[in-house]
Amino acid sequence: MDFPQEIKNSIDVGSIEDLQRNLQAAPNLHRRQLSGALVYAMEKGFPEVVGCLLHHGAKLTYWAFAKALNRQDPAFIQELINHGWDINFTEFGTTAVHRAISKKDLLIWLLEHGANPNTRSRRTKGSMLTERNPLTSASISEDTFGLDILLHYGAVMDDLALFATIEARLQKDRVRHVKILLDHGANVNKWTRKWGTPLHYAVQRNRKDIVRYLLERGADLKTRDLLQETPSETAVRYGRTELLEILSKWGDKEIATT
Repeated sequence: MDFPQEIKNSIDVGSIEDLQRNLQAAPNLHRRQLSGALVYAMEKGFPEVVGCLLHHGAKLTYWAFAKALNRQDPAFIQELINHGWDINFTEFGTTAVHRAISKKDLLIWLLEHGANPNTRSRRTKGSMLTERNPLTSASISEDTFGLDILLHYGAVMDDLALFATIEARLQKDRVRHVKILLDHGANVNKWTRKWGTPLHYAVQRNRKDIVRYLLERGADLKTRDLLQETPSETAVRYGRTELLEILSKWGDKEIATT
């Protein structure tokens, strides 16, 4: 803690009167100290105290921003807005919407209060994060409500979200995510230089459930990727014998119905 004990005590009990008096008694308090007090106030849980510190010049830092969203209490976000915060700002890389993907009520609140469901994250200096839109972030989440909410509030379909959900490390029932994306207009045969089609990529990632579902939704078995391979040939190269059998049987079924 690099701010006066008296200010800490005021924050601990949530006393605005004491806090204002102690702030006035320390006119030379450095802005860095005020910002440290703001982080502490986010932890203690008094929105009015947060507002008071912002009014006296505390700067919103990454840690204060993260703690405000982790509280999942809109009152803290409202205090930020009241003091000039842009609900779509990307100074810390990800937007509030990105960070609320797994926080259902907060996500809805943000979108109801003007958050843009399409604002992309920004790669900041030294960050390893990839720029992406909220829909792509939601596609790698374990739950699907983020996708449903974003699409309801006007998120523009991004076919790359389909590849993201295929790639997601969370293995639990990714077909749910694929279904939502396809139902809302994602291209089942989207071709990319990096991954080929979604079917190519599902084969590469050994996602048997997704391979079956993509075939049911009209994935093309004959499209070739940048290596000039069909999905079946990709399965051979990766040694995916089970997937090759699925693809072969589906191809036979297509021939039988033509």
